[in-house]
Amino acid sequence: RGPQPFSPAALAYAEQCADLLWTPQARAARDWLHRRGLTDQVLKDHLVGFDPGVRALPRAGGLPRTRVGVTYVAFTAAGVPSYVQVRHLHPNAPSKYSNPTPDHGSKPAVTFTRTDAGGPLLVGEGVPDALVAAVAGFRAAAIIDAASISAATLDELAGAAGPIGLVLALDNDHAGQEA
Repeated sequence: RGPQPFSPAALAYAEQCADLLWTPQARAARDWLHRRGLTDQVLKDHLVGFDPGVRALPRAGGLPRTRVGVTYVAFTAAGVPSYVQVRHLHPNAPSKYSNPTPDHGSKPAVTFTRTDAGGPLLVGEGVPDALVAAVAGFRAAAIIDAASISAATLDELAGAAGPIGLVLALDNDHAGQEA
């Protein structure tokens, strides 16, 4: 089975969560995002959202079933939404992120920001890092999982970077050093 496209149900979920981020119940999530340096404009431009949990927000089977979390949307180099994942905010969550089943889209190796900045492509590790770079005025992308970087990922980044080139700014951990 090859790569799966972003499902209409996953896109609808991401858009609904993006709308919920601006409601009173999402104030703590917005504050959490702001403390990480993200501006309202970058949050809106990148469909960052709030998932109040499966009890409060019904969703299609196979989409993340969370307690409470922030949703991050991945984008292609052309700025098209291609994936959604949830960053859990509950301290007792079993993992940091939840992802949909492959039926709702294949997890991309890389995501891009929707900025028109010039200069080299700044490549970080994870969507939040790329969004912080976008706030700082950089053209940015993120490797979703440095442990699974491949030659195809590097080719995709090089193609998006063009002749100006790219700057790798990966985490200083084993996976980042290996990448």
